[in-house]
Amino acid sequence: MSIKKIQIKAPGYHDMFSVSTGGLENLTVLEINEKTIVIEAPAHITATMPNVIIKSASVLTKVDALIITHSDADHIAGLDSLIWHKLFGENSRLLLITHKEVAKQLWQRISTAFETDRVDGKTPRDFDHYVEFIELKLGETTYINHLGIKIESFKRSTKHAPFLSIAFRVLQKGTLLIAYSGDTSFDPELIEFLVKGENHPVIHEVGSYTVGSTSHTHIEELLTLPKDIQARMFINHIPISLEEMIRRRIKEEKSPIRFANELKNIKMKRK
Repeated sequence: MSIKKIQIKAPGYHDMFSVSTGGLENLTVLEINEKTIVIEAPAHITATMPNVIIKSASVLTKVDALIITHSDADHIAGLDSLIWHKLFGENSRLLLITHKEVAKQLWQRISTAFETDRVDGKTPRDFDHYVEFIELKLGETTYINHLGIKIESFKRSTKHAPFLSIAFRVLQKGTLLIAYSGDTSFDPELIEFLVKGENHPVIHEVGSYTVGSTSHTHIEELLTLPKDIQARMFINHIPISLEEMIRRRIKEEKSPIRFANELKNIKMKRK
């Protein structure tokens, strides 16, 4: 499948604690040939996606495929409502792309409400009834033929939590479209993986309040990177209480780092 049109947008770039003050949690959308690949499922996903200016084969949800990096609440809080919208509104299963351990954790979280058919009230249901699962394996490349892409997963879990969290790069016919850090502490080895190759955008989190966090990255750590690497960085998972400081530090350092919502200005076309 050849790619004729690509759009990348990030309608949400804050962390979950910013919602009460007007922020939207992380939400990144790739539109490829009028099909969408959505990264993460925050609580606002079913309300936000219909208002994102993209084209999708899914008329109601505008979600044709979903990538989940890990099972923290801010990344999956909208999963159950998205599944219901798919099942009852579109009469289809959700195409879920993630690691098998993450998929297992997702089902454990939502199974109480989903393990029995909600129409007849008695037929047992498993996760496969609701999702079409495509497995990502650490350090391997996964081909998703009907979307015309492949996903390269980082060789290990990111440095974020005791449970597994994935980082990845999306490619089409050898061309890198985007790289995504997921939640992680500052990790030069991971950054090397994310930026390797072409001049593609890299979405990287800056969710830490302090330098040296074991679960998130601080803006000062990204500012230590070479300027050509900073120029590829689009930041998300931003605490709204730190947003002013982050913008100020980027300006003071004359850094080319940008916020993830600036991805809305990036459009790529392939023949």
